[in-house]
Amino acid sequence: MVAERKLMVLTGTPLTTLMDVYAYASFTNPDAYISKSIFEALHVKDRDMFNNITAYKNEDLLNENFLYNSARVFRRDVDRDLPNIVYEPIVYELEKSHKKAYDDLVNNHLFEYKDQKIGADTIQKLHIILQQIIVGYEYFFEDEKSRREAHKKVKAFELIEQIMSELDGRKLIIFAYYQNTIQALKEFCKPWNAVEIYGKLTAKSKMKNLDSFVNNKDCQILIGQPQSMGSGLDSLKTVCSDALFIELPMIPNDLIQAVGRIDRNGQTETCRVRLACAKGTLQMRRQELLLAKDASANRIQYSYKDLRDWLFGE
Repeated sequence: MVAERKLMVLTGTPLTTLMDVYAYASFTNPDAYISKSIFEALHVKDRDMFNNITAYKNEDLLNENFLYNSARVFRRDVDRDLPNIVYEPIVYELEKSHKKAYDDLVNNHLFEYKDQKIGADTIQKLHIILQQIIVGYEYFFEDEKSRREAHKKVKAFELIEQIMSELDGRKLIIFAYYQNTIQALKEFCKPWNAVEIYGKLTAKSKMKNLDSFVNNKDCQILIGQPQSMGSGLDSLKTVCSDALFIELPMIPNDLIQAVGRIDRNGQTETCRVRLACAKGTLQMRRQELLLAKDASANRIQYSYKDLRDWLFGE
């Protein structure tokens, strides 16, 4: 008598880090790792000063246990008719006085912390403030005149203007993380009747803005937080196939989920995703970390095209 086997189909997202394998394997292959500590003993090679994992080991075994009793199939393996997706890295330079303000901010904070133990919380706070000065430069000034002058110097706005000129009436989604950045973007993007979706808006306001972007042809820009727009919005694919990340996420999954608002079944146009990085700022390092995490995860989930390959055509 042949033993009965049951088939279960699940949907999900690509791995964010190799630690995700432990969660998946606990479900598909519960005998592989008795506990998380055993998983870490087998696969964690090195950690940094903040106890973050920086290197893994025994990746062949990790892949074997990840795919035991399961198979990973990607959308484009099943639906060959999905339009292509093109990733484009864009590196731009800050205006001279703006870059000096950024550098001064870095040096001032480093001087402030020079006699202190720098922990993960401190690093996180510094990341947040340095990200915000790149686009939300005006909010680092108190008087209105200085704010207006700072607003004019933000090179990211020139980049948006150039992209909108290239799109020639097509719509654009701009992803950003911080409220100051979103407000600065909304002010600059008034000529395109921009609307925003981010965490502090009410559900009613979010739906109103979404409806404007989808149904009003004059509303050409939607500014969104990846956390607020990373899932659940399905109608964007009908009116938009272009996205710009003006601030990069820390993990590939946030990027993939956000891109998934336009790269979905039912999309009829090639999706073009631009990732902007200000030269000489932490955004460059952030991009490298994003690519490194993506490459690490994809050594386990074989057959998935690496984000670095997408960006640099390798």
